[in-house]
Amino acid sequence: MDKNKEVLVDIIFKFWPLFGNNIFKGIPYKNHGKYYHLVTLVDKFNGRPMKFYCEKLMISKPNLSKMVNKAIEVGAIERKYDEKDRRVINLFVTEKGKEEIKKSRKLVREAILNNLNKLDEETIARFTKNLKEMIVILEKL
Repeated sequence: MDKNKEVLVDIIFKFWPLFGNNIFKGIPYKNHGKYYHLVTLVDKFNGRPMKFYCEKLMISKPNLSKMVNKAIEVGAIERKYDEKDRRVINLFVTEKGKEEIKKSRKLVREAILNNLNKLDEETIARFTKNLKEMIVILEKL
């Protein structure tokens, strides 16, 4: 059983960059990556403390602070001190942030569709089936 897990880990190491480099090819960097992920996470979990986002993004608090400052500069998110504990800073998405997410999602979607145009219908159907199966498996972890 452990041998199977080792093989799976090797496949995951190969899969991850292939997926990212081929599916997301052609997307301008500002429209994806950790900054985009931060703004979408804040939109999804609006009002959570910075520590929560550090854990979700798997980054340190100083690195998150830089990303948050950038997002605040462009008006995508805002900081508010927690009413119960002033040491805790909670993050909230702004209307501009929501608009930015919509625009970015549209650009990302168009780029992915463009990349998928290289595949025939049979391959698209297999890929879709396999990804759905992967989602079921990953949700068990």
